[in-house]
Amino acid sequence: GDKWSEVLIRSALGAGSQISNVARVAILPSSPEKLTVSQVVAHGEMRDTVSDQLTKQATWIGGFLLILTILLITNSMIVSVTARTTEIGVRRALGASRSSVAGVFWVEGALIGALGGLAGAAVAFIAVDVVAILNQWTAHLNPV
Repeated sequence: GDKWSEVLIRSALGAGSQISNVARVAILPSSPEKLTVSQVVAHGEMRDTVSDQLTKQATWIGGFLLILTILLITNSMIVSVTARTTEIGVRRALGASRSSVAGVFWVEGALIGALGGLAGAAVAFIAVDVVAILNQWTAHLNPV
């Protein structure tokens, strides 16, 4: 008798289509095509999937920006060395070794990188907080 009934079957992610085909035949073996099937996704599972995708995208973007930053710092250091050839010549003439002259540029590059990284992290922290406040969200920043 019933003209309208519903059956809810919970399954693992990705198994819905296989289970729906088997369930139709199990529930109405004489004419399974009369049954309609719709897949329902739980909000928690969907949120986790979206969060995982966003994390992957953020990781790729962060990696790309890190490589770009390394290239920009390298370019900056090449320009710095080229512009200061006279200073390098004077240092070498006064007895400085190649390694001590190179050390000056390594320290300078490390300081530029570290200060730039700290400044970028501070700007990102502020931007995340501002967006969270404007949208009335709770910001959770992982320091790692």
